[in-house]
Amino acid sequence: MILLHQNENCIELSIEDYQYPSQDEGLYDCNWLNIRLHAKDKDREWQKKDPSLLSWEFAQLAEWFATLAKGNEPKEKQLCFIEPCLAYEYNYQGDAIELSFLFTCEMAPPDADRSCPYSIRFLLNSREMTELSRQFAEETKRFPPRGDQI
Repeated sequence: MILLHQNENCIELSIEDYQYPSQDEGLYDCNWLNIRLHAKDKDREWQKKDPSLLSWEFAQLAEWFATLAKGNEPKEKQLCFIEPCLAYEYNYQGDAIELSFLFTCEMAPPDADRSCPYSIRFLLNSREMTELSRQFAEETKRFPPRGDQI
């Protein structure tokens, strides 16, 4: 599980399983991941479950966090995926990184405009970024890409 908590903001993100656990062939169907989300900020709190990331997209996300944790800049300032439900964005704020979790469509809060990203932001120091990177890497190991590869 990935857990990030700061002041009133909290994100719990985990991979529950592959969307189709018994399918291990092909490219897409065997790699969709059921993502469980619990999110909270000063205005809202919600929980969702949706097959919103492919296994290799989750691995790409883990690598993106690892690059940031090492003090390097990823190629993409904002990371988006095939399903537009989740996106991530960073900006440097001095020695810290402002990290935005963006939620739309099926992962947006129930009472929010699902077509506009709803954002929860965190300001992370190097140690916190390294811990977040570690959590993403561990979660990736549990559900690696299967079947045909890109």
